[in-house]
Amino acid sequence: MLALFLLNLLFLLPARAREQALFTSSVTYCNPPETLLIQQFDVAYFPNNHSVAFNISAASVQANTSVTAHLLLNVYGLQPVNFTIDLCHILNGALCPLPMYNFVGADIIQLPSSANIQNKVPDIAFKIPDLEGFVQLVLTEVGTGTVKACVQSTLSNGWSTHQPAVTWFTGAVVLLCFFVTIFSSADSFKATSFLFLELFRLSQFIVASCLFSLNYPSAFRAFCLNFSWAWFLFPMSPQSPLQNAINHMRMKTGGDVLDSSGSAIEYVNRKLSPYNAFVANSAPVLLTKVREVQTVTNSSSNVLQAGLPIYVNSLGITTPNAFTTVFLCLLMASGIILSLLGLSLLATRYSDRLRSLIPSSVLRSRWRTRSFFIIPLVFLPVVTLACDQWTLHDSWLASLFAALCFASLCGVAAYRAFLTQRGQGPTDFRSTADTAILGDYKPGHSWFISLPIVFSWFTALLVAFGQGHDVVQLPLFMGLEVLSLAALLVYRPHIRRGDNIMSICLSLGRLVCIGLMMAFIQRIAVSAIPRTIIGLGISVVFSCGFLWLLFRFSVHIVHHHRNAGRFHFLKEHETREPSA
Repeated sequence: MLALFLLNLLFLLPARAREQALFTSSVTYCNPPETLLIQQFDVAYFPNNHSVAFNISAASVQANTSVTAHLLLNVYGLQPVNFTIDLCHILNGALCPLPMYNFVGADIIQLPSSANIQNKVPDIAFKIPDLEGFVQLVLTEVGTGTVKACVQSTLSNGWSTHQPAVTWFTGAVVLLCFFVTIFSSADSFKATSFLFLELFRLSQFIVASCLFSLNYPSAFRAFCLNFSWAWFLFPMSPQSPLQNAINHMRMKTGGDVLDSSGSAIEYVNRKLSPYNAFVANSAPVLLTKVREVQTVTNSSSNVLQAGLPIYVNSLGITTPNAFTTVFLCLLMASGIILSLLGLSLLATRYSDRLRSLIPSSVLRSRWRTRSFFIIPLVFLPVVTLACDQWTLHDSWLASLFAALCFASLCGVAAYRAFLTQRGQGPTDFRSTADTAILGDYKPGHSWFISLPIVFSWFTALLVAFGQGHDVVQLPLFMGLEVLSLAALLVYRPHIRRGDNIMSICLSLGRLVCIGLMMAFIQRIAVSAIPRTIIGLGISVVFSCGFLWLLFRFSVHIVHHHRNAGRFHFLKEHETREPSA
């Protein structure tokens, strides 16, 4: 009974959130259970009145077992609670050996003032988002030292840098900017497309920066989840129809389909979490709350590695499903775009008024020109996930789709680069509408159109084939950004001075963020609190860059329409004045 009470007490120690409470966000066995079985465990600690609420279903299943209980609380590497109790020396030996019974119950209890928990836990544990803390209870057999039960629970205070409202806002705003760019006038499309692509690239860069085999702080990883839409990945249930369909396809085509219930696919190796560095048993920890307690150890097959596997699983998508999920989402989006194109062509063909405003030939030319505008948007996520799909050696059909997408995108990108360098017939490339796809460049600098695609290609290779080699991935990733910054400083390719300044500032900001991410390399072993501060600082830099680009895009649209209206008025005035 005391072991169960300690189990309750442990998982609740820190707190403060919206309602100033700390609660269990996951529960796992850190060793295969022999003595203590847990079916459900929910605990919350309220510091205002020092009370604990719990709902537990557990059982002691092994007879004649005498144990000691070791209790440990770890918050950002600090261990305010770390002690061992011999259960044979308390309660007159009532728990020696452990009694055989089931325990099911829910209650709220007041903690004694002698516990002095409020002075043992730092205040930051109640306020900082994505708290890095856990509690552990280990029952060890007296005499033999054999571990009979090991249970760990992660803690949450209710705050997180991953907010659905932020995801919806950023995604909706960028989608609106996309439609404004696509339907903008020819004279505005160059500048508008340049600003939009910089905005979308930054969003994709934020996600890419969270896909390496680094020891990311929880707060930074959660922040990157806000921009998963930029990689055409959306939070979904592992039991959603889309995921079930992908699992069925993989099962029929040679894939190894694990349990799709979501109960064991979001575990993370504890050695990747510095706040767990002092735990002797380095078992994994669950990221998201589940109802079934799982057994996960270092030898378990459901342990996720740092980088892309943790990221996609945090969205409810198993690693082998990631590419196919993006592929199907883009396939559906392509169907919608083609349907809109067909409807617009039919409308201009059978409507005299629309035909007079926008001839069908002009409409087809505009759609053909701006269709290439999609390539830089999908290149990085599709190529990265396609390469990653090959490393999994899973479904042959998914691998075939990955190969086709990889070859198609690389082929189209190479074709565009060829046209950029050769020009199209006797007409210089800059004089065609296609030059607007990636911005307005100076004469002789149109090769900058292909530079982001080349860097995206190398980034995809680093993420997919460099997993587990963080000391290689991050320096090479920084080298790519150094080359990008150097090219911008030397050539200053854009016609407008403001565009050159903006591109240089964005590249410099990305380079600074990559440099700060060196603290996340596992071998450097930076302690938890400095790493968390660095992660939050990088998040602030990324957020400021996103808002700055969004502001510039809005100012450009307003300024362009004002000038267009003024120009239209002057033209009318000029035509009326002679007749007067």
